[in-house]
Amino acid sequence: MKYIVFILFTVMTNAAAQLMLKQGMMSLGPISFEGTNPLLKLLQIVFSPWVFLGLCTFVISMASHLYV
Repeated sequence: MKYIVFILFTVMTNAAAQLMLKQGMMSLGPISFEGTNPLLKLLQIVFSPWVFLGLCTFVISMASHLYV
């Protein structure tokens, strides 16, 4: 019973991370790797604000999941 707060926190941060990633990818629009360095394009995607925030939130969620 004492873990219910941590379980809810884990579920909520996981859901929030998914929403942030979806928003980030939708804001980027269609992605094409033609005529560009794939590594640079990947870094551009990962470090866009919503995607980066979503990935950081996933890290927090997974850390709390390990605690629970």
